[in-house]
Amino acid sequence: MRMEYTDGVNWVSLPNTQDIIYSDVPRGILWQSVLGAFFTPTANIVQKIPLPTEVGFLYDFAGSNNRLTYTGIPTISVLVNLQISLNFETTSVTNLKTSLFIYKNNTVIPAGNTIINLPQSLSETQISTQAFVPMSTNDYVEAWISINKTAQLKLSSFTMTVLGFGTSL
Repeated sequence: MRMEYTDGVNWVSLPNTQDIIYSDVPRGILWQSVLGAFFTPTANIVQKIPLPTEVGFLYDFAGSNNRLTYTGIPTISVLVNLQISLNFETTSVTNLKTSLFIYKNNTVIPAGNTIINLPQSLSETQISTQAFVPMSTNDYVEAWISINKTAQLKLSSFTMTVLGFGTSL
């Protein structure tokens, strides 16, 4: 599909839209490689989610171990989208709250965190957060978590995606 736009005087033909989406946009996806991974975060400590991950659909990004690293040259803005599904493995823990964070270079992104009360059941809860993040070469983003009480969590699913939007905002 070809698209055209005008600068007010001339019409300019754009390259095939599909080519732009799949070849020129910095992007990456990271997901957990072990389904149903268990971990026990320490209460009231923000920590990196400790799980093995796999990556795909990378362009100007590299990734491993819950980290996506920007390898491009210009400083860009990216939309980071983080989604997890989890539950805790006991009904004896009550009033459990968890927070999900996006970190860049070991520093929290203030707009990229979510706090949620987990139900007192073994049912699965989905948590997501997103943020626009400026990134320069070798900057990286990671998923971190905090919980108000020590409890074993089961992470049913985990994905983190990044999509570039050109020069930094």
